[in-house]
Amino acid sequence: MKVCLLAQTLDPQTGIGVFVDNMIKGLKSERSDIEFSVLTGRNNFLHIRREIKKADVVHAIDAYPHGILAAVLGIGLGKPLVITAIGSGSLKGLSGGGLKPFLMRLSYKRASAVAAISRYVAGEVRRVCQGVSV
Repeated sequence: MKVCLLAQTLDPQTGIGVFVDNMIKGLKSERSDIEFSVLTGRNNFLHIRREIKKADVVHAIDAYPHGILAAVLGIGLGKPLVITAIGSGSLKGLSGGGLKPFLMRLSYKRASAVAAISRYVAGEVRRVCQGVSV
């Protein structure tokens, strides 16, 4: 199974980098057939779309910006999307009007699965994006 993972960074000096590294190691220890294509903000849209096309599953860390990128660039490809809500990119800007909140809510609603790092984050996503199961 090939997973296209979109994350801010893999830098082990950051919380997100440590989280992503631990998640990858944990999943690989559970399933030896998992192959990851990890993309960060340094990748261009065409490259991300090509990697999504090759993947079986797309996994975005936080709705903004990676969940939005995965949802928009995956249009028409029929790939399941998983969003893990772990940081401020999961909630900051989720409420209210405008393009960013609209795209964040759309991403959560498009996702096949949404996971959250805490009950608080899960509750906020459920509250704002009614109908989304976290």
